[in-house]
Amino acid sequence: QQGNTQQMMVGIFELMAYMSTHFSLQPGDVVLTGTPAGVGPLTSGDVLILNLAGYEFSARVA
Repeated sequence: QQGNTQQMMVGIFELMAYMSTHFSLQPGDVVLTGTPAGVGPLTSGDVLILNLAGYEFSARVA
């Protein structure tokens, strides 16, 4: 699956503003927002890849 923030129903800044009214976000916190339509659940061994501002981060699902 592939997706980007343009496919989100609520923008990142609006989402962070809403969340910050309910709790504090700290450096290193990860915010999971769900996925675009038509995708399935994560399973053991799946690899998650995030591309952000020219950097790539990856993690394997245990």
